Amino acid sequence: MRSFYLILIATFISLTYSHKRIAPSIPRANKDEPIKFECRTTTYHKKQVNAAVKQACDLLNRNKKTMGFIRYPKSYTTSVADPRSSTGRSYKDNFLYPILPNGKIYRRWSFRFWRRSESHLIKMDAYCKHSAVVMRTVVNTDLGCRKFRCKKTIIYPACIAVYKAKEPVYSDESDLEESDASSNEQSDDEQDYSTGEESDIE
Repeated sequence: MRSFYLILIATFISLTYSHKRIAPSIPRANKDEPIKFECRTTTYHKKQVNAAVKQACDLLNRNKKTMGFIRYPKSYTTSVADPRSSTGRSYKDNFLYPILPNGKIYRRWSFRFWRRSESHLIKMDAYCKHSAVVMRTVVNTDLGCRKFRCKKTIIYPACIAVYKAKEPVYSDESDLEESDASSNEQSDDEQDYSTGEESDIE
C-alpha cells in the first residue's frame, strides 16, 4: 500500500514539472513606438491605440471573442520575408481588433450584431505586441467583370505611422562645449568670408 502511494506521488510530481507554464501575454511597450497613426482623414493617437491593444489582449488571454457576424480578435496569416526560408517567404500569424474613431473601446458585447465589421483595426501578434493600424479595404480582383459576380478580396493596407522628432542627446558637458565651439568657429569663418567678398566687390 505504501508503494502505491509513492507511485502516485511520483506521477503527480512528474506531471506537474514536465510542462512549463506559459505566462499570460501582456502589451509590451517600445521606446520607438509612433505617437499617432493617420488613416486617411482619421487620426488615432497612442492612447487610443494602447486602449484597443489592452482590450484585445485581455480577450486573447481569456480565449474569448466578440459577438457578431465577424468575431474579434480575428486571426489571419500574412506573408513576411524570411531569408532562412528556402523560398524566401514565410507566414506569420497576426490578430486584428477594431479601433473606433470616436475614442470608445470596442467591447465584446453590443446590440449591433449585424454590423460588427469596422474599417480600422489594430494588428498585433500572439504576444500582444502591437505592430500597426490597418484599414479594412475590399478590392475587386476581376478587372473584366462589370458589377455582378466580381471576385473580391479583403486587404489591410497600413496607416501612416507618425514618430516623435528626435532631439540631439549629449553625453556630457564637454560634447556640448565642443558643439558650441565648432558653431562659433563656423560663424567666424562665415563672417571672414563675407567680408572678403565685400572687399573684392569694392
